[in-house]
Amino acid sequence: MELNDGKGPDVIDDKKFLEVKFCLTKPKGNEKGNYPCSWTVLDHQVEYAEFWLQQGFWGLGLYELDRPVKEIRTYDREKLESMVLQRELYIVEWAWMDRFPPHRVSGKTKYSQWKNSFRYPKFGEIPKIKRTIQVEKGLVYLTKGVSDYLFNLG
Repeated sequence: MELNDGKGPDVIDDKKFLEVKFCLTKPKGNEKGNYPCSWTVLDHQVEYAEFWLQQGFWGLGLYELDRPVKEIRTYDREKLESMVLQRELYIVEWAWMDRFPPHRVSGKTKYSQWKNSFRYPKFGEIPKIKRTIQVEKGLVYLTKGVSDYLFNLG
């Protein structure tokens, strides 16, 4: 699969597309402990399946960093990559996201203002893992309903 350099899903090939979301776990410098393991999905992203011909999947990831986020002072991809201690990616069927209702959210900062609909899938509701694959940068889990043949990862 390749990164999509246009609008739409994050990763694509001729058979499938993957919209990827990550959640930081075990944050450094946070006395309160872990963040909740959930992701934020823009509601319009759920509609990608209506416009893309390939089969759609969600890539829901977890990652851990070697330092607090507030100490990161770079946009350099290689430097950022070196800060990742571990990562996991759970691949789930596209329709799985439908169980999470959209929530209207608006806000305002000194620099911007927004109104959006978001969905908040929870880690505890990830479907049963049917296959685990070790890849160069972590673990990939194919969950119930995801066809192995579409993800030739080893």
